[in-house]
Order: sequence, then structure tokens, then C-alpha cells
Amino acid sequence: FFAVSNYDQWDDLQNPVKDAEAIAGDLNKYYAFDTLIVRNPTYDKVIEVLNRYTNRTYAADGQLFVFFTGHGYLNSVKEGFFVPKDGKKNDVSQQSYLLHARIANLVDNIPCKHVLLGIDACYSGSFMRTIQPKGDIGKRPGETDTAIKERFIQDMLQYKSRLVITSGGEVPTKDNSQFARQILTALRSRTEGNILDFYSLISYLQSARPTPRHGEFGDNEAGGQFLFVHNGIPEPKSETIVKEISTDLADWNAAKAVNTLESYEAYLKKRPSGDFAEAAAGKITVLRETAGNEGLVFVEGGTFTMGCTLEQGGDCGNDETPSHQVTLSDFYIGKYEVTQAEWRKVMGSDPPGLHNGGCGQCPVETVSWNDVQEFLRKLNVMLKKGQKPYRLPTEAEWEYAARGGAQCKGYKYAGSNYLDDVAWFSDNYKSGNTFGFEKTTRPVGLKAANEIGVYDMSGNVWEWCADWKGEYSHTPQTNPVGPSSGSGRIFRGGSWSDGPGDGRVALRDYFTPVYRRDNIGFRIARTR
Repeated sequence: FFAVSNYDQWDDLQNPVKDAEAIAGDLNKYYAFDTLIVRNPTYDKVIEVLNRYTNRTYAADGQLFVFFTGHGYLNSVKEGFFVPKDGKKNDVSQQSYLLHARIANLVDNIPCKHVLLGIDACYSGSFMRTIQPKGDIGKRPGETDTAIKERFIQDMLQYKSRLVITSGGEVPTKDNSQFARQILTALRSRTEGNILDFYSLISYLQSARPTPRHGEFGDNEAGGQFLFVHNGIPEPKSETIVKEISTDLADWNAAKAVNTLESYEAYLKKRPSGDFAEAAAGKITVLRETAGNEGLVFVEGGTFTMGCTLEQGGDCGNDETPSHQVTLSDFYIGKYEVTQAEWRKVMGSDPPGLHNGGCGQCPVETVSWNDVQEFLRKLNVMLKKGQKPYRLPTEAEWEYAARGGAQCKGYKYAGSNYLDDVAWFSDNYKSGNTFGFEKTTRPVGLKAANEIGVYDMSGNVWEWCADWKGEYSHTPQTNPVGPSSGSGRIFRGGSWSDGPGDGRVALRDYFTPVYRRDNIGFRIARTR
């Protein structure tokens, strides 16, 4: 069992390890299978274990059940992948994912006569072609149940089998897997003769949603089968479906729940060779760096699709296309928009024409791009020796952070598909009017944060970016900074006086560097 619940970059899952432990427990206790659970394996670990099984010796009628559970991925040409623990988020090349075709080749070459492959992950059905179910167990007149069982096993295991079951087609599946639950139901149903064959298992799986698929792959022979032969021991009625999570995993979950430098250091001290030691060391590095970046959120670099796509809903503006791949290095960005109180502390006074004066925790507004540069100049004078200067985020950094960075879930707005969850915007839009103003700005951080813990990237005030306005590239970019000159500087995110369309993470706007308005502010950034 290859079970991934805890990922380096993808969202963690609750159930893969639990499901693997439950199924493996039943197979070991009631069906005489020797079981191995590889918890949270990296790409290399999966290959290492499969190669180890390739070099083993098996009985003539041996059976091997190989099971993958975790995240899955489907690219634009319908190639399916299993995502290991160290799979990168937004991996354009998909080199950190396990291609289904490679899994098929590795498993097919294991020298065991009968192999059943299970994949419980999103888009798992892209693995194989669907086949039709075959016949059921048949009886011969006068045979005893024991004779039927022995004859069936002998007949059905004479042909080499390479069979596969998946949790769905080319669609996402839920963390709380109906597929795994129905496998457990089948194993515990004690079919006639205490034998559960492949096609009987399929009949149990058909009630799961999405509908599982089944098929054959590799060097499968016609008539090939896979059998689960129950040992006849009754299951205790009080048996727990899911075994207790390993102590190592429990310690790691406890460290993540606290999410402090001290909690990760305590885990690493207790388990220097634990399954999550590498992840703990990475968390410690980031948190130590963040200690000198108060008020900033660390944004792990990665590759993402910048610009508008129709999948995000609505029409795309002319300057929001073409969508294109952008790769960014790690950086820091302000958790909140710069407030009036913070501006006053650096500049000594409010900006001219401040609209919502007297609200220290409201975002500063009526500041031009040039005003912001003077603020940054004075702020950087206060830095300690060796600290990197504060700056405005580039437009690409802003959009990447607004989308949730490596934790991106594809939301239309910064943290949700429902603007009211995450943003202050015009009340008149909520009531159906075509235009109108809410009263003013609101204190920062009152709405929900996005996936990486950044607030108000949709709504409240527009936010200046570093770039001059330019056309998007048709080719992939790395750490783009925009054109070297222009007539307007970019600002992003919408504001309290605008409607839902302006809060989209893909939307762009721009004005001259001297432009001021009561709905334009900014947040700061810093290079890692």
C-alpha cells in the first residue's frame, strides 16, 4: 500500500493512510495476505519499493495486491498521474508525479502470476480502458462446498492476471473515499464459499460515487482472475474499522497543529529519522527566516498559470490574456494592506486627501505609486544591517499570492469563489444596482484569509504593484518584472467602491504613477 496523507506542497489529506491501514488489516487477518504499508512515500521511495518487489520470488499461484491512495493529477492531453509526497504543486513538466503508464509498466513486470492494482485518487480512471464483467462462480451437480472452492481456485488461477480497479473515471474524487469503504464492505461480506473474486468485488464497487472503473493491463491473459479467499474466522462485531494512526504520524500532526518553530524542533528532536523529518526541517528554515519578517507571509515559489481562463467563470478582459506559465522564486508579502497607522509611523503624517481618516487599522488610501516609493525609501532606512529591502510586489507575485501560491485551489477571488466571504466591495452591487459606493474602507483582516493566510487581496482597496503596464507574454516567464517603461503602473484586487468583477484574481488595472484616489492603497513585499 502506497498511502499519502501528508504532502510537502499539495494539500494534506485525512484518509489515505487510515484507509490503507483498514484494508491491509483485514487482508492480513482474514485473507492470509502479508501486508506492507508505505506511508507518505516520495517519488523515489515508490520506485524503490516496486523494484524490490520485482526482485522477489513468488509461489506459482501467488497473488499481489498493489494499492495507491492519495492525490491524482490529469494533464491537458489526458495523461493521468499519482502524486507522491514530494510532488510539486503546479509542476508544468509533471516530472515529480508518477505517470500511470510508468506504474503500469513497473507493476506488470513484477514476476508474480496474479496482480491486482488499485488506484484511489482523482482522475484515476485515466489509467485504463473499461472492460465488461464476466461470469460468476458456477456449481457442478453433487459437489460439496469445499470441492467447489478448491476447483474454482484451481480453474481461475491458471491464467496470468493483470487487473486494475480505480476510484472513478477522469474526474476528481473526495478525500472521504467511498471506493475504500466499498472494498472493506466486500471483504467483510463473506460471499458464498468464502471466496471474493475480482468480478464479485466489482459488483460491490458499483454503488460508490463516482462510479469506479475496472479493466486489464499489461500482460494479462484472457480468463485471468484474482481471488480473496477468506480463512473463515468471524470478524468481531466490535472491531474498529480504522487502526490507530502511527505514533510518528500522530507526533507530526501535533507539531503541525501548533505550527511554531518550537513544535517542529520538538518533533525533529524526538524523531530525527521520522517519516516527516525532512518536512520538519523545511518548516524550521522558513519559520526562522520569517522571524525577521514580522507582518509578512512567506510565499513558497512555484509555477502557475497567470492570467484569465474561462474555467474561472465569466469573460476575460483583453489585457488578461493570453494566460501563460510563470515561475517565481520564494518571496514574502504583507499579510495585510499597509494601514493608516503604519503609514503615519513612517511618514509622520497622513497622505493628502485621506478619505477615511481616523481609522488607524484601515488601509491607507489616496496614495500614488510615487508616494509609495517615498514610503519604501524611508522604511528601508530603518532596516538593520543585512536585511533585504522592502518593495512593492511584482504583478506576477501579487497574482500568485492572491491565488494562494502553492496552495492554490483555483478560486475566482482571493480565497473563495464567493466575493462576500473575503472582500469588502460595493453594497449596491449586492442589491442588484448597476453602480454605487459602499461607505468607505474597513479595518484590515476582518474577512477570511486566502489559502496562504493573506487578507484583503480582493476588495477593500486596490493595491499598487511594481510593474509598468504591459502586454502578457505568449511564452513561459521566470520572475517577470514587466516592461522597462510605460505610461501607467499596475494595481490589482478591486476595492470597497467596486463590484464583483473587479475582485477577480486575474483582473488588471493601471494609472499614471501620480494618480491618487480614495480606493487605492498597497501592501509590501520582500525578496527571500
